[in-house]
Amino acid sequence: MKTAELKNSICQKIDQLDDKELNEINGIIMNYLNQKDNDEEWDKLTEAQKTGLYKAIESVKKGEGILHDDIMNKYRSKYSGK
Repeated sequence: MKTAELKNSICQKIDQLDDKELNEINGIIMNYLNQKDNDEEWDKLTEAQKTGLYKAIESVKKGEGILHDDIMNKYRSKYSGK
């Protein structure tokens, strides 16, 4: 299939998607396009930083993490003078 035919085929399929599917496809495409940048950023990290991130991921998987909203509320109240 030539490039123009492929683009047309993809556009036709996209036109048939509902809002939820369209948002999902957009996320997939953006992840694909940003993957190279993410790989380059990962390669810039030190081994200690990578190890720390792996440990954090494992902690979250074990349910040991703290919710973002809880942290934000804690520090908003602490530093907002309330």
